Amino acid sequence: MTASITAPFDDVLVSAEFIRDPYATLRQMREECPVYWSDSIGGWILTRYEDIITSFKVTSHFSNENRLGKAVEYLPPEKRVNYKAFENHYADCRRANASANSGSRERPY
Repeated sequence: MTASITAPFDDVLVSAEFIRDPYATLRQMREECPVYWSDSIGGWILTRYEDIITSFKVTSHFSNENRLGKAVEYLPPEKRVNYKAFENHYADCRRANASANSGSRERPY
């Protein structure tokens, strides 16, 4: 059994060790704090299957808007380049949402 994590979850979530082996941390989060707001990642972390499914199905209450693109920011530059299309997609979505919220009728695509 892995030892309990003593560092704050936010510090652990952006560590190289977490990237290599996230399972012990996720197991501990699932037991101690299954729904967790992370300032370091900029979003909620859901660790229980039921919560994840609910967040996918009840879109009137839950959104990943402007969150998925942020995940790429934590990758090293040599790996981040592989996700350029992903970053561009979310940048387009942010522009479309900003345009929709400003009252403009233009759509970027």
